[in-house]
Amino acid sequence: MKTKTIVVLFLGILLLVGCGPAATPTLAPEPTTPPPTPTAPLPTEEPTEVVTVEPTATPSGPVEPLRVAFLCTDVVDDRSWNQWIYGGLSRLQSEGQINLTVSEQVDAPDYERIATEYAEEGYDLILGNTPEFQEASLAVAEKYPDLHFAVVGSWMFAPNHASLLIHQSEGGYVAGMLAASLTKTGKVGAVGAFQIPTQIATHEGFKMGVREVNPDVEVQEAWTGTWYDVSIGYEAGRAMIESGVDVILVSVSGPGFGAIEAAKDHGPDVMVIGAFVDMHELAPENVVTSLVWDSYPSAKEMLDDIRAGTFEGKEYWGTIANGGMGLAPYWGFESQIPEDVKTLIRETIEQIADGTLEIPYISEVPEG
Repeated sequence: MKTKTIVVLFLGILLLVGCGPAATPTLAPEPTTPPPTPTAPLPTEEPTEVVTVEPTATPSGPVEPLRVAFLCTDVVDDRSWNQWIYGGLSRLQSEGQINLTVSEQVDAPDYERIATEYAEEGYDLILGNTPEFQEASLAVAEKYPDLHFAVVGSWMFAPNHASLLIHQSEGGYVAGMLAASLTKTGKVGAVGAFQIPTQIATHEGFKMGVREVNPDVEVQEAWTGTWYDVSIGYEAGRAMIESGVDVILVSVSGPGFGAIEAAKDHGPDVMVIGAFVDMHELAPENVVTSLVWDSYPSAKEMLDDIRAGTFEGKEYWGTIANGGMGLAPYWGFESQIPEDVKTLIRETIEQIADGTLEIPYISEVPEG
């Protein structure tokens, strides 16, 4: 398998970290239904759900709700990264397990101040949505050792500071198998942001899945150097498409939206595998499916540990087995995907779920 890595250089993206309005906390509404998810246009035929696993963690009875603060860089219904995290938290609130307060559009320089305000109020868990916040979160955790802190995707820990993680190599592996099975040109690609552990895990899993199906398929990677800039993702996607790539996995929000738009502009012969939530509606003729994440299982485990006094500075995992990750429907592509490919993907998900197939979590770029 050939691998080609593209690092997109740009100017000015660091300015995004320090600008924007000051965040104000809001009480999350008491939901009667799950938070909004993208509603796709009706497909030409009924979609068939690919195998997913229902979360194993379920409420065991009435509990005293814990106070949880969720701080995020954008809005919670962003149809991407924040939405999958908020979705699980919203479900926990609907079950009466937490009282949730949300601060949206939090800039990194403001995180420590806002998290400290929540700590002063005695919140049981203060959760940040991105590794950009982990150093500030650790600083607050050190000052409040009796409270609990976590950051999604963090690789920094303290006794009272944990990480909420998705086993991204599992999802990447499934996506790689699907991409290698669908490509007609023998070239597939992955568009990400930064070469950090969580992003690397997705891309290395993707490569493993491609190799498993066809080691002769070429994999191209684009590291855009931004979480937000749609235009850079568009250019990265367009460059891949012009080089012959016909299936693209996106592993990031802003640049991922750009890559999807590039595929949409090119035409229906380029397929995209979305991430975080079902991205089908963004380009119904291009988005074949999406890796759908759910924070519920790992967040529920954190809350159970807080109540039991066993919370640790460790990784709280969402996996295919516990319902933290699944695959969205194929929608209008259902009839276009060969039955043997659908069977391969379904059986692979089942094997990962029951433990007969173990996908390593690779958080560093392998040498060579």
